Amino acid sequence: MSNEQEKEKASQSQTSNDSPVVTKTDSASKPEELLDEPARRTFLKRVAVGGGGAMLAGAGAYGVGMHSLQGKPVDDYPLVDDKLFKPKDQRDVVLNFVSSKALNEKHPERNEQYNRLQNKEFDWVRGIIDMYNKPWDNSKPGYTQMDRALQKAGWEPLNIAGSRGSANLQPNTPLHAWDQSDVVEEKYQFETKKQASDAIKSAARVFGAVKCGIARRDKRWDYDPLYDIENETELSWEKDFPFEPKTVIVMLASMDYDCIATAPAWTADGTAADGYTQMSVKANQMAKFIRGLGYHAVGAGNDLGSS
Repeated sequence: MSNEQEKEKASQSQTSNDSPVVTKTDSASKPEELLDEPARRTFLKRVAVGGGGAMLAGAGAYGVGMHSLQGKPVDDYPLVDDKLFKPKDQRDVVLNFVSSKALNEKHPERNEQYNRLQNKEFDWVRGIIDMYNKPWDNSKPGYTQMDRALQKAGWEPLNIAGSRGSANLQPNTPLHAWDQSDVVEEKYQFETKKQASDAIKSAARVFGAVKCGIARRDKRWDYDPLYDIENETELSWEKDFPFEPKTVIVMLASMDYDCIATAPAWTADGTAADGYTQMSVKANQMAKFIRGLGYHAVGAGNDLGSS
């Protein structure tokens, strides 16, 4: 939901009263541990004792392992044509379209064009339903019973949480709920913007993020209008969303490179599904953390903007 340059400038992070959370999957390695330096161990003890209660006890050892979470400035980002770079209607995003019966009925030409180009008959809505029900073949690597089991297991936490639709752009699922009723009345007062940035990135590390960056919201990356697939209704940022987001927190979740390298085999979907699960859980945790500090936040993955 912000441009890549803003994402990478994590060291210039900004914070505000309203902070939506966006996560994204990535095949990076896990953060390296930097706790072997005596000075860092001392710093850890000082911070943990120094105040802030539960926040510092759980995530306040900010600075520890931060090197692996820092982004880097990008000064040669390509020029963007503002006449072309505009918010995209969520109904025109393929994952949203293929999940909506109403949109399929409204735009039959999209199925027809795909079938013509691929020289085969394919129904998107039925295809999404059937893709996990095809029989396995234990003689075909990547499409065995074990691959199917891995594939389904990757999605299972999202299924249990009722949030599987978020991967297909469904807004306001349980893990990415818009409800703000749990925002703590007392706002935690950070001494500096850097302290706020470090606390957020430390929390991201606790939650297992590979990297974390903070940027001002760029509305051009939003889906606008949003589309509720379950109820087949258009949603407005101004009328339906609970607050006006000002800041975006981006967290990267890891995926297994060897599994991804098998694409399009089912094996690849196992780690991709786990990536979607991780990003939803991390976004949910970060949003809860921010709301616990007295600020508005909503978790997001594919469902609010281009992640």
